[in-house]
Amino acid sequence: MQTDNKEVPERLENVSIDPKILEIFPGLSETQVLERAFRVRKEAIEKEISFRCIEGLIFLREGLYSNTFFQEAFRKENMKNLKVLEIGTGLGLSLRCLVKDGLSIDNVYGVDISDTFLELGFRLMDDKVKFGEKFRAMDALAENFVEEIESWAGTKRPFDVIVANLVLHILPGNNDKFVRHVSRLLRPGGAFLGQTFGAEDSFEEAYEFGVQRKAVMHSPVSLVSLFNRHGLDPVHVDTKGRAIDKEDFKWIEESFGVDMRQGKPKSLMSFIGFRR
Repeated sequence: MQTDNKEVPERLENVSIDPKILEIFPGLSETQVLERAFRVRKEAIEKEISFRCIEGLIFLREGLYSNTFFQEAFRKENMKNLKVLEIGTGLGLSLRCLVKDGLSIDNVYGVDISDTFLELGFRLMDDKVKFGEKFRAMDALAENFVEEIESWAGTKRPFDVIVANLVLHILPGNNDKFVRHVSRLLRPGGAFLGQTFGAEDSFEEAYEFGVQRKAVMHSPVSLVSLFNRHGLDPVHVDTKGRAIDKEDFKWIEESFGVDMRQGKPKSLMSFIGFRR
């Protein structure tokens, strides 16, 4: 693969790739992975996909493995047999990492509301032959979502783990419906794992923020209450797991028209809730 020698050093200086992500590109150098990533970002922007995970190349920072409670959900001794659904899978890199680490490809299911995201994932990874049947474009808020997923998986309450990373905050007015669907798809004892915008505060109800666009802000208290309402208990929340970096803060403020510096400190809260 030819590269623009003048451009690539600047990219390498400003963009880091999580080692976990590099592992799923066997035979490619870091420079070659960056070349692919920049092409995918360019195509997404041309298609008017406006998400920080694409614009900021956040998909090159593995998010699932940085979750405080990752080891609790994905114990190595049980990894191969776990049945896992990721909702809001985006480019699908987290599921590919799990397969690389021993999860059976037969047991992974990824859905995203955007078929374009999924196709960009195949373009980035060049693996549609292997993973093409493992991802579907679906709306997790659709009335028949649970039934469609159960039909795909071949059984009721099929999942040991459901992942929703950076999803709850983009569903204003629909957090209850979303978590209700998640709960219906988890087997008893199954885990719901993810991250969402959070404030180090104790308000009891999540609130919406933003002007141009709306998003949802939770506290640990409001998140536990939301999960408990839908049969998830116990629930654990960590507000210190992953800081929001300066560029991400800037993007949020510009996209939502809000000053994120006001009030209590904000972070990407890690959470895990278990189905009763």
